[in-house]
Amino acid sequence: MIHQGTRASARPYVIPFFIELCTEPLVHNRFELLNFWGSAITGYFSIQARPTWGDGETIYEYGKVDKYATERGWHRELNEIYLESLKGKQLLYNLLSDSDFQIRAGAVWVLACMPTIAESSIPKLEALFKREVSQGVRAGIAFALGELGAVETLKHILAEEQFTATKCIAACQLARIAPDDSLIEPLLEFVTQPIKDYERILGAGGKSTGDAAFAISYLPRHIKQQAIPAICSLLKQTRSFDTVPLVETLLSAAFEEKDEPLTELTTIQQLVLSQMLLTDELWCIGNLMGTFSTYGLPDGIHDKKEECAKLVGIELTADEALTELRCE
Repeated sequence: MIHQGTRASARPYVIPFFIELCTEPLVHNRFELLNFWGSAITGYFSIQARPTWGDGETIYEYGKVDKYATERGWHRELNEIYLESLKGKQLLYNLLSDSDFQIRAGAVWVLACMPTIAESSIPKLEALFKREVSQGVRAGIAFALGELGAVETLKHILAEEQFTATKCIAACQLARIAPDDSLIEPLLEFVTQPIKDYERILGAGGKSTGDAAFAISYLPRHIKQQAIPAICSLLKQTRSFDTVPLVETLLSAAFEEKDEPLTELTTIQQLVLSQMLLTDELWCIGNLMGTFSTYGLPDGIHDKKEECAKLVGIELTADEALTELRCE
């Protein structure tokens, strides 16, 4: 039904059965079904990944209108998935009062994937937040409210909430939908203080430190440059794919987008690339392909580390065995 975020053409025909199954309390795995239902609508979707979906008429690719695909009728199944999912709206609202916190979390997640009904969903989510005791559900509500555009409620959550994970989600969502200079302070706090079990929250893009670092990329350049020392420090302790959001934010903070190859570096650019050269395995991650070239930096999958080192003026000492081990 779903392969690496891509929805199969059979998916719209399955949604009615999902709705029927989620209506029945005796179905033991309704949480997993709700989780899968949301992913069927949006594909990969989190603080760090924008949804790809259709609202019944228009296709949205990574959060933006895909006019080309919409006009040609591509991904028609995404529109059909959404229209079928709308038929389960009342069920989802009913599940917000379920006695099982996992079912409440699953319903919140699916509602986060359905922004066209934000006007009716937001009051119900706000009411649930006032009475909700589960930290995971509260954090999920903050994620959903961010996707549905409830800016003022998120500001209140960030200022008043006790649960750290919920505050982190609220700050990350505000950075995207209502970026403000004042967000740098809480986001830097979340960059430096990992939140236990944060990855279990529906909508989390990975570790809390990575989500917070990624969210900083939405802030103005002169503000996000304040985060460079903290993110560089975190990068030294981070491995594998967890380095991706850190690299993306560091590059956006130090460099401007550029079509031509960069030949000279400023002091801050030298600092950022020098620190990145200390984390060997990030240079082997295919997910970063294209990220470096956005800023006029070398971007070959096999030689960009060496080329970036030349640009910085650093001579690398090769350790082939260690490089091979880290990149496997």
